[in-house]
Amino acid sequence: MAHAVGAGKTFSMAAAVMEQKRLGLISKAVIVVPGHCLAQMAREFLMLYPTARIMVADETNFIKAKRQRFIARAATENWDAIIITHDAFKFIPVEAGFEREMIEDQIVSYETILSGLDGDDRISRKRIERMKEGMESKLEGLAAQKD
Repeated sequence: MAHAVGAGKTFSMAAAVMEQKRLGLISKAVIVVPGHCLAQMAREFLMLYPTARIMVADETNFIKAKRQRFIARAATENWDAIIITHDAFKFIPVEAGFEREMIEDQIVSYETILSGLDGDDRISRKRIERMKEGMESKLEGLAAQKD
């Protein structure tokens, strides 16, 4: 969410998570935040929902010795939300096939956007093309890891 400071982003995210959980649409949510926002997100989530079961992943949970235990607890215990930093989130393994599908979907999205762009909008076209090339490089990197 990209809104002004004080616009209620944290409360909106917490409310969205708890409402989806109440409706049975999700069993638990992972909220990924910048490192400097971790404590604030956890504090404000609990301010809005004092009985919520949240798990907070700070840097101490993601040292190599504790990482697997944290991931196992996150997966198996009954949490309303798991709040984690961007840096820690990168340590959670993703199945290669799933990652490949996500990247391919993103490439298709970029191609769709490019096909709908006005011919005069060269700046947007260049930016989207660079983003697409980045995803294609990432896809090639995944293929190289398998070899």
